[in-house]
Amino acid sequence: MLSFKGAAALAEDAAAASTSEAAMLPGCSSAAAASREAALLPGARRPQQPQADCFLIFCRTINVVTAISALLCMVAHGMALASDGRPLADGNATCIQLLRVYGMGVAVVIMALETEWPPLLDAARLLEWWVGRAVLQGLLVVMTLEVATPSGHSDFDTSLRLYRRLAGYCMLGCASFYFVGGCLCFGMIRRARYRVHAERLRVERDLEAQEARLGELKALLASYSKE
Repeated sequence: MLSFKGAAALAEDAAAASTSEAAMLPGCSSAAAASREAALLPGARRPQQPQADCFLIFCRTINVVTAISALLCMVAHGMALASDGRPLADGNATCIQLLRVYGMGVAVVIMALETEWPPLLDAARLLEWWVGRAVLQGLLVVMTLEVATPSGHSDFDTSLRLYRRLAGYCMLGCASFYFVGGCLCFGMIRRARYRVHAERLRVERDLEAQEARLGELKALLASYSKE
């Protein structure tokens, strides 16, 4: 069993390790390290939770809107693919059907990119940039407005024409925003602020782990003091 002095030394080492770790973090100032050291003192209040980053929330909203627009375009291609009654022996009809399948694949890629999944972005570095995404979305817009057009003249075909026009214009709006935002370096700003946000969350988790460890050592120290 640890002695009284051994438990006290462990408690001091845990506090010192937490303080030194906070001081070694990149981008952390001495004031931030001092605040973390003060947070470990007995009776100290935990720092207030930071307010949500409005820019990151706005970017997430754009991700959701773009993913929904891509889904609408994919449905338009699927409906045009299913409603086309021309025989596959017709070479032109076969080419159109293949382009519709390709358009559905492009829509799936756009929806996957909007999840901002790091492994996917690492595999497609060009599409990490907003201008690259705008070009891909523009391709889907052209394919939706030109290829997803039904060949019939029934009420369903008329409704499908209106639907694919709506989906195409929604996607066009997203592509225009991504192009302008890419020219204004919104993508770089988002990545930088997201890295800061992720680093802050990691530091908070480390701080909570250190506080939990310090609490255990204090409880052990208190049990020795009663003996």
